[in-house]
Amino acid sequence: MKLTCAQFKKDFLSEIETLYSTSLSDTSTIGQFIALGQLVRRYNSQSWTRTAKFYRDHHQKQVYYFSIEFLPGRLLASNLLNLNLLTTVKIGLTELGLDFETISQDEPDPALGNGGLGRLAACYMDAMASLKIAGNGNGIRYRYGLFKKVFMDGYQVELPDDWLHHSNVWDTRRNNRSCIVQCGGKVWLQPQSENTE
Repeated sequence: MKLTCAQFKKDFLSEIETLYSTSLSDTSTIGQFIALGQLVRRYNSQSWTRTAKFYRDHHQKQVYYFSIEFLPGRLLASNLLNLNLLTTVKIGLTELGLDFETISQDEPDPALGNGGLGRLAACYMDAMASLKIAGNGNGIRYRYGLFKKVFMDGYQVELPDDWLHHSNVWDTRRNNRSCIVQCGGKVWLQPQSENTE
């Protein structure tokens, strides 16, 4: 995609105004990240729509990868890199008095996994994209992530990871194709009995 710094700055300021009805100086870094993420999606939407239409029109076989976990990491920089816009956006933000690294650090890390399985699933998706294989990742969109691990008094404690507090700019929700997965149960701490042998 061809994009000049001047056009990017105009588009970004317009996105800020559309989302927040205010000027750039009155926005927080999370607000700037959300506006930038929405703009990146908009830049990619025509290509995404054309690709999906091509797949439908040509009955293109597709890979559907199902995993209970996905750990893609933060996506802003990689999405901009893949669209060949990273340098343009960094320069444009600098000219607006903003720092790309500061904004990108406000992107929450999707809490859709906590181990090797999630990273492997994300690597499969990257490999399919690199090899131009039509593919989709399907999993569970955990509202509070799998969990956030902390250690208290020598014990591992699992807490909810509120990664969707500000929503997720990369989500494409299709409620007509979704289903709610019910979970239940109780978790409690029980002291271990000392071995007296």
